[in-house]
Amino acid sequence: MTQSLTMNTSASFANELTPTVATLATMADLCVKILQHITAGEVRQVFPLSDELRSVRARLSDQLAKRLELLKDFKPSTNLELRQLEQLKLGVGIVGKFDQVHDQWVKVLDEPDKERLADASVDQWHIILEKRLPRGWDRRRDLLVVYGEVPSNLKTTILERFLDRVLVYQPFDHESAEHFASNTDLSVGDDAKPNQITQNIVVVRKISDFKSQFPFNNPPELILELSGPCPPSGKHIEEAKEEIKSLVLIASVSRNTIKTFGPRWFQQGLQNLPAIANSQSLADFRDSFKGLPMIMVSPGPSLDKNIQALKQAKGRAILIAPVQSMRRLHAEGIYPDFYMVIDPLDLTSEPHAFIDLQSIKPYQALIVGGSCHPNVVSAPFARKYVFGSASSSSWLTDLFGDEQVNTAGTSVAVTGMNIGLSWRCNPIILVGQDLAFTDGLQYAGRKQAGTDAAGLFELDGYHGGKVKTSYGYKVAHYEFEMIAERVLNSGKNISIINATEGGACIKGFTQKPLHAVIEELPENDGIVRKIIQSKIDEFENFPFENRIKTGKSNIRLILNQVDRLSLSAKICRQLTLKLQRKVSNQQLLKLGKEEQRVRHNLKSLDFLSLIVQEEIKHITQSLQSQSTMAENLEVSIKFFDTIIEACTLTKKGLESSLSQM
Repeated sequence: MTQSLTMNTSASFANELTPTVATLATMADLCVKILQHITAGEVRQVFPLSDELRSVRARLSDQLAKRLELLKDFKPSTNLELRQLEQLKLGVGIVGKFDQVHDQWVKVLDEPDKERLADASVDQWHIILEKRLPRGWDRRRDLLVVYGEVPSNLKTTILERFLDRVLVYQPFDHESAEHFASNTDLSVGDDAKPNQITQNIVVVRKISDFKSQFPFNNPPELILELSGPCPPSGKHIEEAKEEIKSLVLIASVSRNTIKTFGPRWFQQGLQNLPAIANSQSLADFRDSFKGLPMIMVSPGPSLDKNIQALKQAKGRAILIAPVQSMRRLHAEGIYPDFYMVIDPLDLTSEPHAFIDLQSIKPYQALIVGGSCHPNVVSAPFARKYVFGSASSSSWLTDLFGDEQVNTAGTSVAVTGMNIGLSWRCNPIILVGQDLAFTDGLQYAGRKQAGTDAAGLFELDGYHGGKVKTSYGYKVAHYEFEMIAERVLNSGKNISIINATEGGACIKGFTQKPLHAVIEELPENDGIVRKIIQSKIDEFENFPFENRIKTGKSNIRLILNQVDRLSLSAKICRQLTLKLQRKVSNQQLLKLGKEEQRVRHNLKSLDFLSLIVQEEIKHITQSLQSQSTMAENLEVSIKFFDTIIEACTLTKKGLESSLSQM
């Protein structure tokens, strides 16, 4: 995002001051009410208020003390800000005192022994939850996992506390399965499918069913795990915990990546429009390589072991590689047919100079995401094939009428695997896909260590034992195993082989040495070279003038939509300013109708969320925290200013690209 939409530290604190004080005031009021019930011995009345307090607390993204520490250097510029800062300190003091009293109170509450959980009353289950629910628990967002039985009293407690996301894990081979089904009102049925008991309680019988039940678009911040009466074996519980951990990891990586790189994706995408206009869509390949072998050559340390064998594959298989492999492969005289990029960074210059601009051969092509760095998109490849991922650049390729290809994945290797499947290649072979730090190294042909091994994850090794891996590699590893499961369940006779000969084992992939795989590849009578040449000829004769014409037409339509959104936001801003001077029911009615137009137009331009999602989220939370009309109007102006500025930036970028096409 440009500097104009990036708030400086002081301004950011000033904008957060009012909603933070409002939230703290609500929390302080709840604290007082809860303490009154505790003093009166009214235990049952504490629980709903306690959960409400947890939800309010979850609205604050940082710990209150940390927020106050950040605000200590904030200089109030008005009497109102000075008073609010004092209120903030007072609120923190009240909440801190409450936490001490509440902690002491829950310690003296009696809960049943583990052996008597089956007979626990509703009140006792409430006490168990009160002792274990974290302070920042959000009942709508966070996840409760129960291992084993869910007695009817626990179900009642869950419903009374309005917990929205509850997973019950009861494996099929658990010895108490019949007891579970007959002694609770959570009927699990006879099949392996998850059973929706209520809108918020799901019984899962297989580890693989966690995927279908887990909401990837909204991962929980907190997870509470409980063991019910007669829980499954420790092995089952550990497997479930590992699965949930992986699912949360993937969902969080996806969400955080969009949050971190959204503004960059948007800016780079605008700059790339002229280059995209002169590229072919990845979808144009369709079934060109159907039934042909494909080798995905990644740059892991194990690539050094079998790079010589890889030379024998040229012409017998489609060779595709992340650009991170380029220098190592070219040093050995290996020139893949396709290179791939999904990374938003500039990979042509230090410190990430993976692309050797001088060594690219005329027959090599680049497969590139539409929102990658402009220096990468403009690299001197004779042919470029662009694609749009759902999270970052599908709106760019939609402008040119491109059919979307399934490239879903958090890493370029996973994306390449999905592309191979969409091309219907067979077999698909992984090389250099360590997904781990082999001898402390991250890349083949490099001596520097990948990262400090302390605190990393562990995975099963290709050759047995355990290997160290990182946050990102673990996510990619999990995605590869999901792909393998999908291939297996498809019923199609597709062979997927891991010929890395090092790093992590990937379940579902056949492990085989690369030289043995290459020996089994058919000669193909030069068919791979012929098809590659046909794609070169097709590119040289492609009607790019039609593609450019389509792009220009759609960009003009988008510009009209941006103008409409900007105009509505400006009208809303003017009406809000008038209301600040004098409240009028007629003006309020006009503002309400015009604001509906703003939100409707903003929805139709959903790609704008890449640059304004965090600002709008913060402003929306602020609006919900205001208690007076004046405060509401002040925050509304910030909302409309954000939309207007985003429209101005978007229009400028689109018009610039249009002039270059």
